[in-house]
Amino acid sequence: MKDDTKKIKITYKIKLNTNYKQYFILTNKVFNESLKKYFELLIQNDQLLKLSRNSCVQRLENLTVMTKSKKEAGEIPKYYFEQNIPVRFRKALICKAIGYAKVYFYNNKKNKKDSSSYIKIDTPTVFYKKTYKYLDDGQIAFQLFNGKEWDWYTSKLSNWKIIKEENKLSPKIVIQKDCVMVHIPVEKNIQEIKQQEIKKENNLKVCGVVFTNTNNFAVCVALDDKGNLIKSLFVSGGNNYKNNVKRLLGKIRRNNAQINSENDYKKYWNKIIRINQYYAHYVSKKIIEFCKENNLKVISITESNDAKWVTTSKYEHIKNISTPIELSKKIIECLHYKANIERILIIKSYINAYNKCYKCLKPVNDIEEKNLKVNCEKGHENDYYFNAAMNVGKTCLRKLGKRV
Repeated sequence: MKDDTKKIKITYKIKLNTNYKQYFILTNKVFNESLKKYFELLIQNDQLLKLSRNSCVQRLENLTVMTKSKKEAGEIPKYYFEQNIPVRFRKALICKAIGYAKVYFYNNKKNKKDSSSYIKIDTPTVFYKKTYKYLDDGQIAFQLFNGKEWDWYTSKLSNWKIIKEENKLSPKIVIQKDCVMVHIPVEKNIQEIKQQEIKKENNLKVCGVVFTNTNNFAVCVALDDKGNLIKSLFVSGGNNYKNNVKRLLGKIRRNNAQINSENDYKKYWNKIIRINQYYAHYVSKKIIEFCKENNLKVISITESNDAKWVTTSKYEHIKNISTPIELSKKIIECLHYKANIERILIIKSYINAYNKCYKCLKPVNDIEEKNLKVNCEKGHENDYYFNAAMNVGKTCLRKLGKRV
């Protein structure tokens, strides 16, 4: 019987080798100006949001677009404004404006302060069907505004091979100081791996993982089917990550003390988001590579008691991610799709892996904070997190029917 398949979405971020950066900037400017107008129109006519998305799009087009029939009849749309944008772009803009308007009214109900309702319209340009096309030799053509008219301009992708055969979706252009990046989402069909299949395998090897709040983001151990240690991995970089985020949060606090506006210092928040994304992918990649090197088919993970996931405002999820342990939730998200691609099963463990010795299962004494060592009643001394990772791995093996 064939394995069940499921679709996952992955976004590739590729540098665009182009001579038309100024046209991308102009297109993005027109895109955001029109988006802002549609957003403001929806704020004034909030009853339109009660309609279905398709009905709302049609209604907004009737209110803003001068059609040939209306021009011949001498009619002027109620909210007509000059739109120097193709039809495909206009429909994409309206859909985005609907999303922004819903967020605006949601924030307004949640918190009546003006700052909570404020939304800054500044989004990358998304190119939908018939506004872009892939060409041979890793080239891509976009329909861009050059200041006078819309025309087609061709650029080259710096890394074409990784997405050549994939099911590509609508790309997004992100303009940076030194380059233009294209974000290409792709859909992949992968075969799901099931726990019943894993149980039948001989010589099964598993990876036990715990996340820490030290310089090590994660501690990983590879165990054979008898629970013996094959290899261990300590993924470091936590202190460097913590210091970088702390420095940026300090800048935000100092600036907000003067102006008290998060939106004015969006660049600092974006830097923190990029750092979080980088380390989440870095740590998850290291864990997957460790599994592939040691032929591990299962990853068993547990979340530390130190991790807290409470969010209360727009940027609170970023503020709460400022230490290695708080980043573990993001790491697990990245780990899931990477493991799916490599056909590695992830099993979450909800045991308290920290209160017993992995060798004799006896309770451990209080942790020694200076060297992170724990001792059990029989005198076994172990690293606090290594001991927990071993417990997680062995518990996983027992769950899969192995005697350890």
